[in-house]
Amino acid sequence: PPSTPPGPPLPWKALIGLGLSITAGVVGAIFLLPGTPELFTVQPEALTFAAQPLDEPSPPQTLTVRNTSDEPLFITSVRIAAGLESDFTVTSTCLNSLLFPNDHCTISVGFQPMEVGDRTAQLVIEGEHGAFERTVFLQGEGIPHVENTRLSFSPANFAFEPTPTNPAEPPTQSITLQNTGRTTITLDRIALVDNEADAFVISDNPCTGTSLRPDATCTITLQFLPPDTAEFQAMLHIEDTTQGMAWDGELTGLGQLPPPQVEPADLLFDAVSIGTAARRTVTLRNVGRSPLRIANIDWSEAIDGLEIVNQTCQDAIPPDESCEVQIQFSPRNAGDIATALRVFSNAIATPHQIPVSGSSQLSPPPILSPLDFGEQQIGTAREATLTLTNPGPAPLRIQDVALAPSEHFAIVNDACRDTTLGPDRRCGIQIRFAPGTPGRHAAPLTITDSAAGSPRTTPIQGTGVAIPPPEIVRLSLETDVIEQGDRTELCYATRNATRITLRANSESDRTLEAPSDCLIVSPRTSTSYELTALNAQGATTQASVRLEVMVPDTTPPPIPQGIAPPSGASLCELPLVLRWSNVTDPSSPIRYRIIVERQQFDERQNEFWETMQRDIVSEPQFGLSQNIVDSSYRFRWQVSAIDRAGNESAPSPWYTFTRCIPPVI
Repeated sequence: PPSTPPGPPLPWKALIGLGLSITAGVVGAIFLLPGTPELFTVQPEALTFAAQPLDEPSPPQTLTVRNTSDEPLFITSVRIAAGLESDFTVTSTCLNSLLFPNDHCTISVGFQPMEVGDRTAQLVIEGEHGAFERTVFLQGEGIPHVENTRLSFSPANFAFEPTPTNPAEPPTQSITLQNTGRTTITLDRIALVDNEADAFVISDNPCTGTSLRPDATCTITLQFLPPDTAEFQAMLHIEDTTQGMAWDGELTGLGQLPPPQVEPADLLFDAVSIGTAARRTVTLRNVGRSPLRIANIDWSEAIDGLEIVNQTCQDAIPPDESCEVQIQFSPRNAGDIATALRVFSNAIATPHQIPVSGSSQLSPPPILSPLDFGEQQIGTAREATLTLTNPGPAPLRIQDVALAPSEHFAIVNDACRDTTLGPDRRCGIQIRFAPGTPGRHAAPLTITDSAAGSPRTTPIQGTGVAIPPPEIVRLSLETDVIEQGDRTELCYATRNATRITLRANSESDRTLEAPSDCLIVSPRTSTSYELTALNAQGATTQASVRLEVMVPDTTPPPIPQGIAPPSGASLCELPLVLRWSNVTDPSSPIRYRIIVERQQFDERQNEFWETMQRDIVSEPQFGLSQNIVDSSYRFRWQVSAIDRAGNESAPSPWYTFTRCIPPVI
């Protein structure tokens, strides 16, 4: 809470605020929040201002607020509300102040009408946290100003700069309208009148229908599009039909021939070598509707070696026609140039300047291809060629080529020394690298020539590496067993080998060219393959694989012998299983062909047997289905053996048996 003067402490309810309210339309009435006692007075209880001209402030009137209670009051808000707030102003010594008993403060209210007619609002006085609130009714009247209505133009002179005819991007000018009078102006009509050849256009007009209060502004945008080379005029006409007022502003503009179209827009002579010449051509096109007359063409600054060598712009150039100016740069000294080609004509903005820049230099240095041998094994040598190219337009003289002394590098052949290279010509220097020790080696190669920056040096580099031992990283067969006459794939891979040989059994060695490959082999007999890898120092390593060749099997396996049931047996028990001896053969595994037949007893005379089952099984036994073994038949069976090669033995003898008749119980 706010501080208080010395004395007994004040109760909190005395500090929460002070308020005054006079409801709009009820002059002089003071309202308190419900239950609020009479804490203070406001004099006078309402304010009425005399008729006041628009936008002219009245003398302020004062309200006096007095604390009529026994406790201090704290006023937290004094504001204009519930009406035309912009027409009234307020200043106060009461705001955020502590008003002690019988003390007073003042509120000053001003009136400045914005429109003609009755103007009302409310002054609201509030205590802290809405503890109390009062309003004072404010009333006044706005009347027209006695001065005449005035509308000013800015700029006052609407003169466009000289403009090329039919411009692609017409020039624009913004005209600001300002109400410099005392009454509101309504812009009912805005138009261009007496507009010659429609040369002027209103391109943006947000002002028509707008009401401008005093000092208010509005902006119109105009464009000038001259159709020909002449002077044009028009009037900008503005009306306020309500007040019967009108204003006019004069527009003027001059149409001229547009500048010639220049192609290219600027000229560049980049890095022209001394002793050579470069030419550029400038085209001037008349894009206007009248003849273009070139009075003179010269330089803004003369440059030694830069000259106009030819031009076709002496006569008048009709519309849409063009002429050419040819320029040559023959530098005599190295350096940069900068000037402008000036064209004087009857077009707008003459002279027209075309920037010209460039540079001259000695012949460019030769292009050297880099030479790095990379890794080279110690004790071996490799040769490579460094190429030197003349990139310039003038001849290049190669006076000397020298390689720094080195035990690792040497020039084998030099086709560049004491040679003259024409433009884009080249020569080669052949160099050998034979490292004697491991590590990175380099030797500078110095070239002396006639180009800028001579002599120049380029490094010759290479790395000597120790010879690693040979390795066989793979030696394998697609399959290690084949039938005689078949073939398979033998694959190998090596590292660090300079010589690779392959030996099959005790045959002579076969040299293999590739460090890794796959070979097709088809030996007649089982064969061992031995691979030998040899490096540059003579170190070797070996690996071997063996391929087994299976000779075709044409011998049938032995005949299996029946075990049960034997011939003449009568079987009573179930299940019925046929068993025979197991057969062994080099071409295992063995399969068995089983045949079971039957014959009715009443057909014994014709010896007719019916095949019941025929099957091939892998085990030396075969189970019969119970439903096919009938006591009214006699049965026989035989078996033969089949090896993996498909050879089948002769069948075993037939073994006959019968099914006993179960006793009837």
